Amino acid sequence: MDFNEEMKEFLENHYVSSFKIRAWENPLAANCEILTLEDTLLEFQWSKAEAISLVRVNGSEVSPAKKYESIEQLLTENSPKYIVAFGNSLAAKLSELKDNNCHND
Repeated sequence: MDFNEEMKEFLENHYVSSFKIRAWENPLAANCEILTLEDTLLEFQWSKAEAISLVRVNGSEVSPAKKYESIEQLLTENSPKYIVAFGNSLAAKLSELKDNNCHND
């Protein structure tokens, strides 16, 4: 999935409060920020070729930068409300699938 599409999905599903690309370093790397549901500002560097590097939390530098393999991993560690929102979304989707299967039987 395209990075912009992935982040759009996070916003639409209310997994984060906001997302912003601050600057593109090149077509495959960007400096970004996410405002979590707890109002924590996570500033990170995203690269298609490398891991996500968390560089600042609420303006305080993370040194050395902490690496994550995915946005999900970044949020799981830094946003307890993301875990709840994702779990609720998953439960709703599973319930919808179950209801659809019951009606098809």
